[in-house]
Amino acid sequence: MMDFNKIVNKLWKMKGEFIDIDDISDIVDPDFRKKPLDKRSPTYKILYRLKGNDILIPIKQGLYYIPESEDMDIGWIIEDSYWKIVKKMLSREVWWEYFISGNKALEILMKDYSAPKKLLVSGQDATKNLQISDTYSLSIRPITSGKKTGNKNVYPLFKRYTDLLEIDGQKLRIACPELALLDTLLLRDADNGIDRYLIEKFLKRSSRILRRDVLGKLVSMKYITAINRLRSIAKDMENIQVYEMCIDIIKQEGGGCFVSGKK
Repeated sequence: MMDFNKIVNKLWKMKGEFIDIDDISDIVDPDFRKKPLDKRSPTYKILYRLKGNDILIPIKQGLYYIPESEDMDIGWIIEDSYWKIVKKMLSREVWWEYFISGNKALEILMKDYSAPKKLLVSGQDATKNLQISDTYSLSIRPITSGKKTGNKNVYPLFKRYTDLLEIDGQKLRIACPELALLDTLLLRDADNGIDRYLIEKFLKRSSRILRRDVLGKLVSMKYITAINRLRSIAKDMENIQVYEMCIDIIKQEGGGCFVSGKK
């Protein structure tokens, strides 16, 4: 076990960073991860001592911040470093097997990098609901196909329709425009409905970049209801290009399934 003062000196060289127990164990006890649970207590004692001496400031979900000064406002730190924290938590929980989806993905594609109170992330395995702070949460959930295609896990197929984007210095995997748009058109909040304002804003800015082949492939695996909603919104907006593309996709890849019964 490394001397406590040496541990502190190493951590001070990492001021302003977020770390977890595995990062700490790599410094304190490199064999920590290989040891049975009942042999790990010395590392946890060091962790408690580091917290007690304000060398580490606890964040939610076993994450710790190495403060740059004594009078740091932890709320401000979380707000200012939101995407760094998200990247750290995703790396720990699912490595690269995720992509940011839903409303926030669409906002990011429109250069809105503000911190959402609840960030939805699509992943490979079981659902994980994580608390970043009292204000912010992170939900990782598997993505499955529709009934038509057997409710299968389609994450491996959908991952190809994502891009790596840099947000505040952090590279994160984001749904492509077509996937982000269709995912935003799913109804997750029965009380508030879909965010029509966000969808119309995106279509006004970016409808010409939408790829018919990608939309069609996604609808063939999922999103029949979503493409119908997109058709209806495009019609209301008099966006003939998107409306006609939706009609063609519904006929070709959606089995002619008009959810509302109206064309």
